[in-house]
Amino acid sequence: ILNPPQDQKPVSLELRDKKLVVQARLDSSTEPVDLVTYNLDPELRPYLHPVKDPSGKVTLTQDRPGDHVWQHGIFTGLHNVNGVDFWTEKQGKQRFVKLLDVTQEQDRVGWRSLTEWVNPDGSIALEEEQAVTVYAVTSPYYYNMDFSWTLRSKGQEIKVGAHDYGGLAVRMDFNGENAHLNSNAERGRETATKRAKWCNVSRPFGDQTFGIVVYDHPQNMNHPPKWRVDDQGLINPSPSLQGEWNIPAGGSKTFHYRLTVHVGPGDAQYFDPGFEEFSKLKFTSVAQSTDGESVALWNPEWRVNAPEFEGTPKKLPEFEGKRNVLMTHPFTGEKAAALEREFLVPAGKKTKLSFNTAAHADGDWELRIYANNQLLRRQKITPDGERWKRIELDLTPFAGKKIPLRLENAADDWYFEFGFWNDLKIETTEISTAAAK
Repeated sequence: ILNPPQDQKPVSLELRDKKLVVQARLDSSTEPVDLVTYNLDPELRPYLHPVKDPSGKVTLTQDRPGDHVWQHGIFTGLHNVNGVDFWTEKQGKQRFVKLLDVTQEQDRVGWRSLTEWVNPDGSIALEEEQAVTVYAVTSPYYYNMDFSWTLRSKGQEIKVGAHDYGGLAVRMDFNGENAHLNSNAERGRETATKRAKWCNVSRPFGDQTFGIVVYDHPQNMNHPPKWRVDDQGLINPSPSLQGEWNIPAGGSKTFHYRLTVHVGPGDAQYFDPGFEEFSKLKFTSVAQSTDGESVALWNPEWRVNAPEFEGTPKKLPEFEGKRNVLMTHPFTGEKAAALEREFLVPAGKKTKLSFNTAAHADGDWELRIYANNQLLRRQKITPDGERWKRIELDLTPFAGKKIPLRLENAADDWYFEFGFWNDLKIETTEISTAAAK
């Protein structure tokens, strides 16, 4: 699969010594040029460098700069992983293990790699899977790369401490003229620690300016993220900048990004549509796919309208003392997940909707209950107090009508917005003679 293609594809892969090189054919009459190189040294973390401009002539990234020798072009890392530093390469080590697969299509190439995060004592803390796609250069002004990043715990809960940086990072070559712009129209140092859908770094290279913009996908945890932005040209959508987070034992976390390498300083009139295009993609977790049959059987009378997000929607055998639990997550900060059905409310009887619901230990969310397209209740669900909240709603006012019901798991602040559902039912009882009178 790595042999040089014979049909002059516009983009192809070549395996060299500890490197996987993406080559682009910018014109059918020219030889291919090196565009992106993925480093596969088993003694190091995998990383992208050099990453070149759309012509393949100018290197935009920097590897092992003197001020931060642990930074490598486009790379990943974290601080305080169960107390171990996996960012500066001084304590924990990320060791490339192997390529899992490689693909070559007419308009793109891609690969998946496996990396182990090795503790100082030699034990494995995490497995890391990177999925990279590089698209053919179809314009002299830009090209795209997609980067998905999955971390899997190895039999123990992983706690990642709050820190100023960590995650996917882009280190542009530094010359003191680096400029930054984000989706809030903030520039320079104003972009640091701000939540934004995208962030761009650019600088002059001779008589031309080039840049790299990173888009954060809406399915990512805590989208839009806070960004680490520094004077040396690094940009980093950092989950750790927003506080401590965890990966349960045997669980995983996946993040999806698109990077556009472009000519010029960049402008929101191009980046905003680029983000909207990327945000339309729906990802299934690399680490764990949803068991749709189990979810459908959780409560067959209700339809689950929820995205595949970090393994959800998912039926849990047990959660916080309750059995047969459904776990959901909103689509975006604006679009809620929902449980939906229609129900004929019987006349002459008392009808009650009831269920238990809970929040993740590290987050909260907003419950919204609609009946007959009317918002009847809005309640913040938190882990405080009794872990499970008992919800009851009288549907008797709709007696004699067939009504749509919708229970929403809506985002509050896009931080661990997982909703948990249990014992969802509708009960009808006879109205006593005394009550009727």
